[in-house]
Amino acid sequence: MGLPNNGNREHERFRISGLQILLIILPLVILTFFVPTGIYMERPGDAVQVDNRIQIQGAQTYENPGALMLTTVSLIPSSLLELSVALFGNSKLESEVSLLGPNPDPNRNNQVEMDAMNQSKQAAAAVALIHLGYDVSVVQEGVLVDAVAPGLPADGKLQVGDLITTVNGQPALTTTALKSIVVAAGIGAALTLHVSRGGQNLDIALTSAENPAKPGEPVIGIADEDKVSIELPFPVQFDTGGIGGPSAGTMMALSVIDVLTPGGITGGKQIAGTGTIDVQRNVGAIGGINFKIRAAESAGAVAFIYPVDNDSEVDKARAKIPLYPVKTLDEALQAAQAISSAP
Repeated sequence: MGLPNNGNREHERFRISGLQILLIILPLVILTFFVPTGIYMERPGDAVQVDNRIQIQGAQTYENPGALMLTTVSLIPSSLLELSVALFGNSKLESEVSLLGPNPDPNRNNQVEMDAMNQSKQAAAAVALIHLGYDVSVVQEGVLVDAVAPGLPADGKLQVGDLITTVNGQPALTTTALKSIVVAAGIGAALTLHVSRGGQNLDIALTSAENPAKPGEPVIGIADEDKVSIELPFPVQFDTGGIGGPSAGTMMALSVIDVLTPGGITGGKQIAGTGTIDVQRNVGAIGGINFKIRAAESAGAVAFIYPVDNDSEVDKARAKIPLYPVKTLDEALQAAQAISSAP
């Protein structure tokens, strides 16, 4: 018998050790791809042309040159690997709790977002037709909660989708009325909100607090919109696919005016924008403003219309296209006119 081949044995021990290491590392690598973190990446979404996605029955419509585009933000649930990549990219990180609340229900949140979009479509059609001289019936139903700010009074008490109708017995059927009541009550005031939630009527008590972003201003800590019942003189339908939320309202209203106006309002140019709209024709603040500007630029828009209430957040130094802050539908139309006539 010969002597044992120690060289081969050492090599065998090395191969086994390498396999063991691989078996340890491989699951960890896989985990970085698939394990959810509870963190979302916020990044630029799409700019979607609206004026060619409208169907109107009962009125003359026109195929006008140019385009009016709504803009979106992408929210992507992230794995550990994606989070590490996001730190070096054009992304912002948001926790699931900050987006969906302390007890997140993505299915319910998606439904709320689609309901908000449908409400926004109705408001957009209503204000556009009113602007054009049509008779439109509008009935205020209350204030719909779109989001709840962590750490403020509504946190843990109000939920996305709640419908507020009174505060301390006073009617609060519009966002303007609700804000007026809260401001008049002051910071540290006891407030009882009557709320409709999933078919139940609830009285919810909370105490107003100081707005962290605006010292001296009392708030309850929600993003909200008017919920209204609207009867149009003829059907107006928007094909927005799976896009949710209320932030396309202003661009949808401009688009209805565009398709009902010979020659349109764009001057043949591609105009993008964002902003909620209510039946009082007010353009309201939205989220992700700078990501939406990036989306507009990537889509070839020549200008961007947005809510003046978002003006302090806008990274103007980085913008590559002219920006037009507006407060009302009339100002949005004036902005479109300025853009259309610009050289």
